[in-house]
Amino acid sequence: YPLLLQTRIKILICGPGITVLRRMGLESLFRAHSVPEQGLRLVDGADRSWGYFPANRTGKGRQNFTTDFEIMRGDLCALLVEETKTRGVMYMFGGHAAVNRKKNGVHSLGILAGYFTMPRPIQPGEEYTASVFIGTGGCGVMMRRHEAGRVQVYLLCETDELGKAAREGIWRQRRKGWRRRSAILTGFAETDDFDAERMGVVRVEGWSRGRVVLVGDAAYAPSAQTGMGTSSGMVGAYILAGEIGRSCGQGSNLADNGDLAMALKMYESLHEEVSVILTGDYSGVCPLCSRVVLETGSRCPMDAARGDQGVGTPAV
Repeated sequence: YPLLLQTRIKILICGPGITVLRRMGLESLFRAHSVPEQGLRLVDGADRSWGYFPANRTGKGRQNFTTDFEIMRGDLCALLVEETKTRGVMYMFGGHAAVNRKKNGVHSLGILAGYFTMPRPIQPGEEYTASVFIGTGGCGVMMRRHEAGRVQVYLLCETDELGKAAREGIWRQRRKGWRRRSAILTGFAETDDFDAERMGVVRVEGWSRGRVVLVGDAAYAPSAQTGMGTSSGMVGAYILAGEIGRSCGQGSNLADNGDLAMALKMYESLHEEVSVILTGDYSGVCPLCSRVVLETGSRCPMDAARGDQGVGTPAV
């Protein structure tokens, strides 16, 4: 599926998204492709552990920063397409139509996010543990492993930091931060899959017009800060499919057009319920790398929080 979005980024499903996954009968297949991350650690500039959050592998209860439902985006896309094709769904790629572009509902959060992968063979005794460094001035870096030969690198900063970096110069910027920065900069210079985007949320007045319907990020992107983007997209698509099936029939009972307008109206009426889903108490990785990162002061919060504690003493 060359036209599917299959970049090597790790995504998670939580809360209502897990419920939908189970109702679709896809949990076992999902787990067969899941990433075996064992936990997440907070580190200071010297790469010393400050706190550790193990993954919840029970499949029950609240998920941690590393969840029991994490998968590479390309694997999830291919999985969903393959499974839904056998259930009568037809996909069309590469089509074009006349489009009247208006407001897209995107609202920037003033945060820049970058992502790339780089070679880093796993060492003897090394675990699949993510590392997060929270730096100064609203910047943060995460490294996490999805396979034995490569790691993923996530970079976050406030947009104001770009101007500051330009004024200070790259060499002064390089002296700041994590001990792993040299390896990260080398990997950044050599990677072929770097991507960057301004974080934002999508809020639009309506989700459908005629026979065109918005689902997922195009309709109600909650931003990566929430860790709920994939889950909200799956829940929204599940609700939409259910309403179409209820109003237009299914299988041999499928009406020519049925009452599609009613199905879309019902989908639209669930705005409040979906909003509750998006703002519910479900934790992902991104709140750690954005809210916490962007609320820090001028000192490295890991070093500041450590204070007079011993190097091996966790602060949490």
